[in-house]
Amino acid sequence: MQCSQSCARSSGHDAQPFYREDLPRQAGLSLSCQTLAVYAMPFQSALNSMLDAWRTAHPNKRFPAFDPKVQRSPHTLVLLESPGPMVESTKVVSVSNPDGTAKEMQRLLSIAFDQDAQSDVLCWNAVPWFLDRSPRASDIAEAKQLHGELLTLIRPSLKCVLLLGTWARGLLPYCSPRVGNAFIYGGHHPGRQAQIQKGLIEENEAVFAWLRKQFQIGSIQRK
Repeated sequence: MQCSQSCARSSGHDAQPFYREDLPRQAGLSLSCQTLAVYAMPFQSALNSMLDAWRTAHPNKRFPAFDPKVQRSPHTLVLLESPGPMVESTKVVSVSNPDGTAKEMQRLLSIAFDQDAQSDVLCWNAVPWFLDRSPRASDIAEAKQLHGELLTLIRPSLKCVLLLGTWARGLLPYCSPRVGNAFIYGGHHPGRQAQIQKGLIEENEAVFAWLRKQFQIGSIQRK
């Protein structure tokens, strides 16, 4: 694709692109030269470029940053609910945040993945901007286009999507046709209730244990 090649040269990044130039075409996409430039960027640059575009398109919404520790296009996407109080403080959606939800997320991920594989898990939210109230159906409807853009960006590497919590699980019909061959699993939001209620803890642990088994037998092995 001559267009994407010229965009890649003009992007100013010397690092190896995380996408092949033919992937947008394989995904059936018709994209502008400007959009194709994102596909030629190193992963974090592409992710941040997309986030900058969201902030420009939605100036009345405040978006946190993606986790800068995720340096490669992820094998697993985790969608939670909406950015919480600790994310309000750190301005980053990350399992490294010093709060109970992030720590529980770390614990669950350790059930499914070894340390190296955990670094290729991207956590985000069903409503990706800050709210001063509980999420509403209208928030989810508005967020769908952004989720579609994110899934398009990471789909070539994506092996698994985890929808944790009621609002995230409600995205199942929207996400299913947009994840390629990736598996989709549901679970409980790893907030306070899923940290203290035995039944919720056990059910989440079972989801992540099953996920580990799938990785071990190669069903969703990262290429």
